[in-house]
Amino acid sequence: MKGGRELIRIVSFNDVYEFRHFPALARLLKQLRAGPHLTLTVLNGDFVSPTALSPLYKGRAMVDCLNHLGVTHVCFGNHEADLNLKELSKRVGEFRGVWLNSNMPSLFPDLTKRFDVVTTAGGVKLGLLGLVLQEPGAFRDSTFKGHTIEEILPCARKIAEELRKEKVDLVVPLTHQSLSSDVKLASEEFGFPVILGGHEHEVIVRDVNECTIVKAGCNCENVAICDLWIEKDESQGQVVIYKDTRIQDITNMEHDKEMADVLDKHLHVLSVLQNESVCVVGRDSIFSPLSSKGTRLMQTTVGSLICEACRVELGADCAMINGATIGGSRDYPSGKITYMELQAELPFPTKMVVVEMPGKVIKEAVKFSREGPVHMEKRGFLQCDPSMTIDDENNLTHVHGKRVRDEDTFNVALPRNLLAGFCDIKPLVAWAKENPLLLPDENVFSLAFKLVLEHKASEIWLGLGNFEDLDADGSGYLDREEITMAVTRKLGKEPSEQLIDSMLEAIDIDGNGKVSVWEFLVFKRKQEAMKHQLDVEGSKVSLLYH
Repeated sequence: MKGGRELIRIVSFNDVYEFRHFPALARLLKQLRAGPHLTLTVLNGDFVSPTALSPLYKGRAMVDCLNHLGVTHVCFGNHEADLNLKELSKRVGEFRGVWLNSNMPSLFPDLTKRFDVVTTAGGVKLGLLGLVLQEPGAFRDSTFKGHTIEEILPCARKIAEELRKEKVDLVVPLTHQSLSSDVKLASEEFGFPVILGGHEHEVIVRDVNECTIVKAGCNCENVAICDLWIEKDESQGQVVIYKDTRIQDITNMEHDKEMADVLDKHLHVLSVLQNESVCVVGRDSIFSPLSSKGTRLMQTTVGSLICEACRVELGADCAMINGATIGGSRDYPSGKITYMELQAELPFPTKMVVVEMPGKVIKEAVKFSREGPVHMEKRGFLQCDPSMTIDDENNLTHVHGKRVRDEDTFNVALPRNLLAGFCDIKPLVAWAKENPLLLPDENVFSLAFKLVLEHKASEIWLGLGNFEDLDADGSGYLDREEITMAVTRKLGKEPSEQLIDSMLEAIDIDGNGKVSVWEFLVFKRKQEAMKHQLDVEGSKVSLLYH
């Protein structure tokens, strides 16, 4: 009541890469929301990527789940930058709560709010901020895909002062930054009762001055419950008379059936894809026996296969990828890799780029990455595509049968973060520093996982026949139904929605969900021009759905 004591309850969590605890959270939230008090549910960054479904839905499934949970406020984390800006803007627009963005004013100003003010039944006004880290190494060029990230302390000070001038009674920031940065924020005399944080994956509750820093770990195994009891005193302003912060483990809680049904709808696609093969190699293939064991120690056939797909799809002369990027560490005696297994092999959003690089640098990089004791794992061990001939001393000698001379230049496909210093492959880092104008723009990249799928989709397109044979209704366009019918005839079974999505992405230039005669011809000519046919003792790889 006005003039009385009121409870504001905030349920906070952060860094969510799994969905499995959402049904338990939904049940808990129903309990915590019961009563006349105001309850807010906030998520403090890193949730649209990377998840098991993010390569398929690009965060759509996560946002849909958050909407069903009734999450009221979120803020950006560094992993939101895994999505391209077009896809990210869609996710922001789909979220039904408030997407806070206090320190990146140029990023989606029409879709986000610099701050939000909520008012209790008794008239207490609570201001909320959303602050994303501005720390060395968090973003490649210290921007969020080209958007400036303002310093957090002056930004928080400015907005807090603005809100208090507007008679806001208390201010709570949502942050996604390191604990040390949260401690600095709490050390300032901004009057924040709590800081609801993210970025660290450990549970943290720490008091600094009169402020409590709270982080709930990751993957929604725990949530933080912050109860703020407020007394509105018209003569002296608001006074927080009591605050109670506790961590709730929800891993063994009962599930909410409605939320479980929502989750099952999204996860059903994973069960469908569990046994659907995306890569198939024959016993006589250069990629057989198929294995990803020891990618940090030696060249593996899975590493070679992934590099080959990236090379072909990007039209590069050769391709390399560091061993730490490949995470499956398993054998495939059947010669088949399913969609889910491929995702386990490439669990991170590995951003592949193409750069024109001298033969000397490529040779030095390969050798440097593989040097050291034979049995010592090396995160940077460069896996290479089959066109690259490397001798027993780790010397790159040929590419496509042509001797590599120091002065020759090659278009090389590789993870962009290797050029920025990841794994500290010194020849690559030194070359990148000396040749900044040759580096691709921040937003120019292709995900390795997606390239493997597109390679599979491209090979299916090449085997489907002529446009006229596929255009069943003679409209001059191929729609999803016609493509599905053609692929069903080719594979002998109905393809998954994800396969059709991949096929459209590989060829649908204008993004209208259909393929025109022009798009079909452009694709065919591009494939004929760029595809280097692998023919080593008659062996061949097939990246097809079976």
